[in-house]
Amino acid sequence: MTDMGEYICMAKGDQTQTTLNVSKDPLVFLLKLKDFNVNEGETATLSVEVIDEHMNIVWMKDDEIIEPDGNRMMMSNIGKHKKLIIKNVNIQDRGYYTVVCNDQRSTGKLSVLTPPKVLTDTRRFTAVRGENFSLDISYEGYPSPKAEWYHSGKIIKTSKKASVEIMMSRTILTIKNFDDDDIGLYKLSLENTIGQYITHFELFIIDKPDPPSKPEPMNITNNSLILVWQAPKKDNGSPNRKAKNWKEYNEFINEQHVKIRNLKHNICYVFRVYAINKAGKSSPSTESEPVTMKEQYLPMAPTFIQPLPSTISTQPFTTTTMECKSIGNPTPEIQWYRNDEPIDENDDNNVIIKYDQHSSTLIIKECSFEWAGHYKCVARNVEGDAITKTKLSVEEKPYARFNNDAIVAKVKQGNEHLIECEIYGYPEPEINWYKGLIKLRRTSNIFVDDQEKGMTKLVVKNFSFEDAGIYTLHLINAAGERKYDFELRMLKRPGPPEQPIRCVPGGENSIELSWNPPKDDGGSPILFYLIEKYETKMGKEWIEVTRVNGNEFSHTIRHLIAGSRYRFRVSSINEFGTSDPAMTESVVCRKILERPSPPTGPIKTSDHTESSFNLHWNPPEYDGNSPLIEYLIETREVDETETTITNTWKKSTTVNGETLTAMIENLEKEKTYQLRITCRNEIDWSDSYYPETTVMVKCRYGPPTAPVGPLEVNEMTNASLRVAWKPPISNGGLELINYIIERKLTFENTWIREAIVNPDQLTYTIPNLSSKYEYNIRVLAENALGQSDPLESDYPVQLCKDATPPGIPTAPLEMRSVSPSAIMIEWGKPEHDGGSPITGYVIAAKDARRTMWIQVGKVDATVHRLQIKDFQENRSYKIRVMAENEIGLSDPLESEEPITVIRPPGFEEQEAEREHLERDDTLSLSFTTSETTSWMREANVEARVESYTVHSLLKRKEYFFSLWVNADKLFK
Repeated sequence: MTDMGEYICMAKGDQTQTTLNVSKDPLVFLLKLKDFNVNEGETATLSVEVIDEHMNIVWMKDDEIIEPDGNRMMMSNIGKHKKLIIKNVNIQDRGYYTVVCNDQRSTGKLSVLTPPKVLTDTRRFTAVRGENFSLDISYEGYPSPKAEWYHSGKIIKTSKKASVEIMMSRTILTIKNFDDDDIGLYKLSLENTIGQYITHFELFIIDKPDPPSKPEPMNITNNSLILVWQAPKKDNGSPNRKAKNWKEYNEFINEQHVKIRNLKHNICYVFRVYAINKAGKSSPSTESEPVTMKEQYLPMAPTFIQPLPSTISTQPFTTTTMECKSIGNPTPEIQWYRNDEPIDENDDNNVIIKYDQHSSTLIIKECSFEWAGHYKCVARNVEGDAITKTKLSVEEKPYARFNNDAIVAKVKQGNEHLIECEIYGYPEPEINWYKGLIKLRRTSNIFVDDQEKGMTKLVVKNFSFEDAGIYTLHLINAAGERKYDFELRMLKRPGPPEQPIRCVPGGENSIELSWNPPKDDGGSPILFYLIEKYETKMGKEWIEVTRVNGNEFSHTIRHLIAGSRYRFRVSSINEFGTSDPAMTESVVCRKILERPSPPTGPIKTSDHTESSFNLHWNPPEYDGNSPLIEYLIETREVDETETTITNTWKKSTTVNGETLTAMIENLEKEKTYQLRITCRNEIDWSDSYYPETTVMVKCRYGPPTAPVGPLEVNEMTNASLRVAWKPPISNGGLELINYIIERKLTFENTWIREAIVNPDQLTYTIPNLSSKYEYNIRVLAENALGQSDPLESDYPVQLCKDATPPGIPTAPLEMRSVSPSAIMIEWGKPEHDGGSPITGYVIAAKDARRTMWIQVGKVDATVHRLQIKDFQENRSYKIRVMAENEIGLSDPLESEEPITVIRPPGFEEQEAEREHLERDDTLSLSFTTSETTSWMREANVEARVESYTVHSLLKRKEYFFSLWVNADKLFK
């Protein structure tokens, strides 16, 4: 640990330095993860280098295991270099990445560099005169952008009038004592190393409203009246929110009338009204005329105390309500009009009219565009009439429809690009196109076409780098506005692969290259990487080696000349072109020789005596690119009564590099030994392998260990299954005699011995089982001293219940004559075996003039070609083939037409016999003699018996029967 620190090497005034870190843990990472910055949309490559290329690693992000999708996120393992490649990086990819190997970790931070952007949508704000106003704006961007505020072309700095606060992701502009000089546009500029963002905010001022008009009392009774007034002519920047009565009646209302109750009889009252908005309360209105509270009957012409608003806007196909309130003495009659035509709810189901005391309401259930127009409500009595009017506008907020592919489009340099949008909204919206903050007008290469109604087109001709960016479609009408952004990216040739490009000699005539993807893919996925080579001594030009897929980042170049020096270069290719090449330093093609890794376990011992045993081990995972020369086995004695080992290691024996077993001799009886095994190649000795177990020296004759599992169960049918196992680790010092296979039902306790097989047989098929039950299976090994512990199945086994006879053999059934008395037939294997292995094929034939089929014979499941002999020349025969498994026979594959046995042209008996002797690989059966070899005698009966019952037949089996007459004395 004392060697840790910084080391400096100096030579002729120049110097280089490095830092040495010493860890107590074994070295795993030769190159650890580093913090990494990448622009949004580019490719990030995180890489480490481990000490051994066979080590397994796990990538994690924020302590969660990463599952690569093979498309945007990939993992690359090239020798000792392990990479995580993330394409088209977005803001969600930032975080801490960790690679874990052998319980050691290396962590790096991935920062995604993004241009600044304001997150606040609102651009218009109002401030109250004389008060402090704060504009709080949130934004994003990495690195954190520099923020600056401007007003009237001047930068705003903290002063007595204004203050600016700037934080990581927000800025606050505060203006004190807001007045008329502070009204206007304020520019916010955000800038970091990735880009700049400029936007504007408009500030307005609001003041206290003017006072309402003089209130007028109406409908006076002994204890109530209705007070009516007019709203102030100016709201000074903010709509009136409330009005307030003077003194006793302290109620806030939003309308321009109120019914005041609980007044005292014969008491005289005076009223006044205030208007209130966001800025505060107005001056009071002029006081009303004094009024004495007593019942009065005064004829009065109708008056609207709540008139209709001058205009009403509504969305199409929604419910629209118009309401007004009127008073008069006597109570007036109400009539609604649309475009000067009376409205009668009885004539139109889309209209409802309601009356409630002073209130009258007109409801249009579904307000389509046809219902727009001028409406009025007329109140009449004998004293006169009153009218309130409104204009109803049916408006739809504008919107556009377009192909989603247009939102982000990649355009080749020099090409023409079209953005086409269908426009909707009522009234017809105003259409404007912007790039950034600049309104687009027709130029030599940009054309906006709005001539077709309901359609707008943006055409960019001869696309260049200056045309790339975000184009905004702005739609506005009386109902509102909407914006759509379209990003155009220029498709260009990609950047070169990222350095470094690593060259690792992989053999006497090969070199392995690895590289990182380019930071800029040119707006199009990388299709290929072009690899070229240049031999520094003999080469005159670069020679193309190959092109590899864009998702691959390594390639082994073979057939090089050992000892020659080469340079290589790699270029990226997308659909637009080929990048500049990334070049390597010169490298010599030679094999890198290293010392091997340690031998591996587990160890096994056998053939124990009182002073020796046989030791078995496994080779190292890596031979250092050089053949192993020898293994060294060492031992040291372990005293189990002591807590430490004090004995030294002693050489026991050596064996050549191809041998994985050694006899360890000259040991002491009943002593325990620790082992270590080391291997050597032409470079050096490996590290030692220390088995975890110790070995006691003693004569170990006894029963064998259990067979090695797991006990495999396969090839199940509905009546049998096949089990397989491996030999025991130890045979007990004696040769195995046999294996014992036993079975039992799961609900039984007694094991039933199924079979005893030879020690060289490691599989057995158990027949005659039932698919109704579950079975436990076990296998025991046996030598002269007894049986081993059993190897049992991991779980109960139930046979396949749905096995069936196999499918029909595959057509066609090919037949041809090969002699005047023989034919050759061929067929195919069935498409399915019915869930049980095919055991063979049954072949039958019949004379075409007869109805009875005669079984020619049965062949093995591997045979699909057969010669049938002893037919009669010029006679026709039909052939059928049936597949067979444990369940039964398949349906037959039958020849469509009979075959006539004819003499082949140029046939000679001697040539046929000689050909038959030369081609003895084709099986043959006889049509006539097969009856004597395959027919089984069932019974002998007397001549007078005319019927016979056959017993003990198997279900789903096909049988043939023949009747023979014993006529020995017939011709005597």
